[in-house]
Amino acid sequence: MLGKIGPLFTLAAALIVGGCTTILPLVVPSHNQTVDTSAIRSGHYVLDPAHGSVHFRVDHMGYSIYVARFNDIDAQFDFDNKRPELSTLIISIRADSIDSGNKKMDKLIAGRDFLNARRYPDILFRADGVTIVDERTGIINGTLTFHGVTRPQTLQLTFRGGARNFLTGKYTLGFSASASLLRSDYNMGAYIPLVSDEVRIQIEAEFQLQK
Repeated sequence: MLGKIGPLFTLAAALIVGGCTTILPLVVPSHNQTVDTSAIRSGHYVLDPAHGSVHFRVDHMGYSIYVARFNDIDAQFDFDNKRPELSTLIISIRADSIDSGNKKMDKLIAGRDFLNARRYPDILFRADGVTIVDERTGIINGTLTFHGVTRPQTLQLTFRGGARNFLTGKYTLGFSASASLLRSDYNMGAYIPLVSDEVRIQIEAEFQLQK
């Protein structure tokens, strides 16, 4: 049976390319992102929801690092290639979109002991400036409004480049960002130290230029 799989795939591929007996290689267009900010297109960008994620990690009683994510994220980014340090960024997250892979845990985390999503439905980060370290890294300074508290917050930024995405036809910028915060700073101290006070956050995002 296994010996017949190879010929079947060969036949299927030949039919797909119009009956040719030679299997044609898949041709992928070149896709070279640039990290030269002066060459990046200025404008207003919005998050591609299919390629954006916010994960967080906490220590659970020393036994494991507990990981969950938010599914409902909106972000907007304004970029000026002549003055990239003045770029603006707004990230909005629905607190009740928590996804740990376990519905019982999702309900607990979204509940009164932790996120209290009914009372504080949105988590908001608003950038007020960017410090460029080198062509790929920087620091985003801003404020985080979380659980009814607004405090200064920084994101450690990695720029993954910009280019026209040949799959979507849209000019796209890619970023990774990380941050760390203390739950107790936002009046959310339940179960400390069994669940760590420190929360580590990882953001992955692709932004599409709007015309």
